[in-house]
Amino acid sequence: MASEQIRYEFRKADIKDAQIFFDSYQGYTNSFLRLEEFVAIFETKLKDNQLHFFIVETFDTNKSIGCLALRYYSEIFENDLIAEIAHFYIAPKFRKLQAADILYDFIETSCMKAEAAKLTVACGINSTLNQRFYTRRKFTYIKKMFSKLL
Repeated sequence: MASEQIRYEFRKADIKDAQIFFDSYQGYTNSFLRLEEFVAIFETKLKDNQLHFFIVETFDTNKSIGCLALRYYSEIFENDLIAEIAHFYIAPKFRKLQAADILYDFIETSCMKAEAAKLTVACGINSTLNQRFYTRRKFTYIKKMFSKLL
């Protein structure tokens, strides 16, 4: 597998892809959502015009190996369109096989076609691997965000 270049395909996600989003979501949160609850939420989110969900598959097997959620919005006092990477996941087996790089390039191109002025992403404070990934792509650190559960 490592000696041969793997080819990837991208497509818009649909309700049949809920499982990979669920697995990736469960992998980094302490959520106690059941799959059925997640699928109901995911189905609603698929209908939201601001949200765009993508799947990355291997070209030969059409096996889903990653997923991404992208959100388009504009700031309260600005007109420029902003794209936010809200969720980005590549299966561990494919992380060193350029899948994340190729998916990121696809998303950046999609954002430019949509005429987004800015692309943002939030990383965990201790997620140095993710931080390096985005820093290599010329992202800059803007501000801290505080959060409180209510």
